[in-house]
Amino acid sequence: MKKMLLLLCLTTLLHAKKPDTPAILQPTPEEIVQKYCATSDIDLIFFAPDSGKIYKQIIQGLIRATDVTGSIKVAAFRFTEKDVTQDLIDAHKRGVPIEMVFDHGAVIATMASSVFTFCQAGIPVYQHIPVNLIPPSARSQEHMQEEEGLVRGSYPTIMHQKTMIFTNTCGGKNIVVFGSLNFTTAGFYGNEEAAQVRNKPELVRAFSEHFEKLKIRCCSLDLHKAMTQMVAQSMQNVALEVMRYVP
Repeated sequence: MKKMLLLLCLTTLLHAKKPDTPAILQPTPEEIVQKYCATSDIDLIFFAPDSGKIYKQIIQGLIRATDVTGSIKVAAFRFTEKDVTQDLIDAHKRGVPIEMVFDHGAVIATMASSVFTFCQAGIPVYQHIPVNLIPPSARSQEHMQEEEGLVRGSYPTIMHQKTMIFTNTCGGKNIVVFGSLNFTTAGFYGNEEAAQVRNKPELVRAFSEHFEKLKIRCCSLDLHKAMTQMVAQSMQNVALEVMRYVP
């Protein structure tokens, strides 16, 4: 009888519901923006990977805080981060004016690039046109100066910015985010990067004016053109790889 009672008690204890562990609530991007961007003078710097997550959340919060009365302009060397990509597409769907400038390599590099997703969503996208590329046939001796194995002047220029410009966001502010950090998972969480969030009027104005110059140095991009370039580059890469094994 004692054994049965002991077994019954053990069974009851095993099936007893454990007390719920209180969930640790993580701040939302909207709450992060209110914490960091509520002041009149915003002058912030973040270092990834240490505070890369906060920087990402600020970007997301600013995108979500921008409505049809504001605008978002993006200049990006690489862009693959899916959460920020989706927030920008959602902003476009609710009518926020958005324009984007991408480096040529962001278009031809990989299908993982968000460029294709933005084009498909109907966001105006511009592709930077490399300049100062010196064709091999036109290279003179001064262009062929070698230093540590590098041939200077034999490569195309790139659009290396990682910038977002927000107007009328977060309580009517104009804010620019910029730095060395690419809008990628590695940028936010892995690489050693530095980025700033500023609302100084002269700074925002300078970035906005330069963005218009960037557009002049670009060509308009649609999904068909982006896919065509990516496929052509992929075929070229395959051909080059095959040539390595052809005597």
